Amino acid sequence: MATRIHRWYLTAEELKRSYLFQLAGKTREDDRVHSAIRGASAIVEKALGTWFYPRTLTHYYDHPEPNADILELGQWLLSVTTFTTENGNDTLAATDYFLAHTSQDPDYNKSPYRLVIMNPDGDYPYLEWSGTKRRANAIAGVWGYGDDSEDTEATVLNDPLAIGGTSLTVLTGLIETGWMLLIEDEQVFSSAVTTGDPNDTVTIVRARGGTTAAEHAATTAISRYVPPYEIELLTGILAARLFHRGTAAWADVVGTRETARQFVKAMAPEASYVLDMYLDETYFGNSGFVSWDLLDG
Repeated sequence: MATRIHRWYLTAEELKRSYLFQLAGKTREDDRVHSAIRGASAIVEKALGTWFYPRTLTHYYDHPEPNADILELGQWLLSVTTFTTENGNDTLAATDYFLAHTSQDPDYNKSPYRLVIMNPDGDYPYLEWSGTKRRANAIAGVWGYGDDSEDTEATVLNDPLAIGGTSLTVLTGLIETGWMLLIEDEQVFSSAVTTGDPNDTVTIVRARGGTTAAEHAATTAISRYVPPYEIELLTGILAARLFHRGTAAWADVVGTRETARQFVKAMAPEASYVLDMYLDETYFGNSGFVSWDLLDG
């Protein structure tokens, strides 16, 4: 059975502060707030064909054509751990290939990447296969559009946070519901925050993004991944609309005569701009390859 994916691109409090002003600091509608963010985040990923937190996984690719020296990835790649060809028989060195942004914008210095170009001066100027072309090439690495992070100023107050622990103790006010946290090498999703004094209790989902649960000692620093600002904006616009649909009876106006808010059926201009910007950048290619993903949930 598949594990439910936990990736929010806006926190519950940020949605309340910036889009649902009447709920700022209140918890009475948290179930609907969380549902709207989950739905909006899923829509963003589906519409743009990628995710905006790093995920460690392996993608497999059919071999393209004989003497192929280019591999279209079909997904954004941040870094490579291992790259194998010839059905896993040969492991390529980093000097055997170049990573490029896209076919339309083959910039070798612009991350993330969707294109692998073989180095004609390397040990493997062409991709190879033996036996079958199916899944002949495999890239294990870190995938996704971005891996930006920032310090939360929080530290682990558990002594320690055990491998199977689902409750994290931190100083009050430093972590919000919906953040994707990074504790050492482990991604941890903050699914709920119970406020206390002087400490908050954070309910966490462990080992996200293909990472492994580990024990974390007291005083270990906690950072969080941050999506691009425009992805937060897009998620907020969609989540607010999904939230208000619950009280609008599927109409285009919600509220009383004095406080009514009007919604148009077309996509908001700023949301359309973000979608178009990312879709214009994404190039899926037409090389005929097939990829299988080992998804971590």
